[in-house]
Amino acid sequence: LGGNVTVDDQGTNEITFTGAVVLAANVVIDVDGAAVTDNSLRFSGTGSTVNADAATNDRQLTIVAGAGNVRFEGDVGGSQALALFRVDSAASLVLNDVTVAGTTAADTINLGAIAALGGLTLQGNLRTDGGTDAGNLRIHATGPVRLDAAGGAGSIRLDTDAGGADGNVVFVAGSNLVSLTPFE
Repeated sequence: LGGNVTVDDQGTNEITFTGAVVLAANVVIDVDGAAVTDNSLRFSGTGSTVNADAATNDRQLTIVAGAGNVRFEGDVGGSQALALFRVDSAASLVLNDVTVAGTTAADTINLGAIAALGGLTLQGNLRTDGGTDAGNLRIHATGPVRLDAAGGAGSIRLDTDAGGADGNVVFVAGSNLVSLTPFE
């Protein structure tokens, strides 16, 4: 995918990718419809992965869904990490594994960057490593943030190289942030 995708003339549609996507440029996918009801975005099936053409190209993916739902059933950055993964807005967001390797942006994984997510379900791992010092992770949600570890996944990991500079994890929430297990 070498350019932006915009589907915003009407709402209530689901834009679906059914195969592997390779980013050949920085890409914005905007499905925030002009109608009262926004569009949804789905990467359907585990084969619907999203990767950079090469991790060294520092590719960025930004999703704008307004009040639409976003679902990634395949991994993001699994074979060629992205430099930045950002979801500006979505009513709900479902993710499998997401791996970024960039350190040039303030938040290399930024979920709810412009407007709070209605909810987040993480069915895989969020990783801000890839051989370079880790970037930051920011999650802004007004609804539940759920780590679904049924398949053995659902972790948030900031890793580093020998430089020893780890990033930050920032949760932007209401007055309560609840964990059923202690934070480490």
